[in-house]
Amino acid sequence: MGLEVPKSYANIFEILNQSGLISSELAATMIRMAKFRNIVVHQYTEVDARIVVKILNSHLDDFVDFRREIIHQLEQ
Repeated sequence: MGLEVPKSYANIFEILNQSGLISSELAATMIRMAKFRNIVVHQYTEVDARIVVKILNSHLDDFVDFRREIIHQLEQ
């Protein structure tokens, strides 16, 4: 598709938004999730597992929304 190479996980969603593949709202949500992922991966010894589980349980629909928007764009 000729998109630029992302510089970070969060940048992936900025690029997808700029190219019109996902909405601004979803991009913002996924950027927050990417930043959360970075905290869990890089500072896992300081992360409360209960908070991780709570966030994941309350935000699983974010991934469904991402999937739906990408599939919609691919079908165009």
